[in-house]
Amino acid sequence: MDVNDEERLTKPSSVEMEEDAEYRRQLNLFVQSSTEKGIELFKIGEIVAGLPRRRSFLDIGAGGGDLTIPISQSFDETIVVEPNEKQARFLSRRSPHFRIYNDFWEKVDLTSKHYDFILCSHVLYYIEEGKWLTTIEKMYAHLDRGGVLLSSSNPP
Repeated sequence: MDVNDEERLTKPSSVEMEEDAEYRRQLNLFVQSSTEKGIELFKIGEIVAGLPRRRSFLDIGAGGGDLTIPISQSFDETIVVEPNEKQARFLSRRSPHFRIYNDFWEKVDLTSKHYDFILCSHVLYYIEEGKWLTTIEKMYAHLDRGGVLLSSSNPP
């Protein structure tokens, strides 16, 4: 194992893009030419409408907030965990009333807080496959009784 391999194993991986402007341009192009977000929002809206309570919403990996912001309108409180520093700052400017943790889900400490709805959209493929179960168990540990956890990499 050379120094570069050792550094990769010990250094936390980052989901930040090297060329942020190019990443945003490509993402915007994809979103504009895709109906995926609209379909996701419609299906998520159906799920949220069926919740017994809508006090608190946790979005894990919210990115720039394209799903977070419209969903948050159904809840009293929105909490976000976003590891990408640039995305977290961008979302903080867009929605300063959100509580935003700029950290990885595996590392963030939400104490014993529970949520009525937890969204984890397009996140699991950033997590090592062997850690999926513990990652999802941590999500369930923060789910309120009667709440819903939605995790997807495709529209729900």
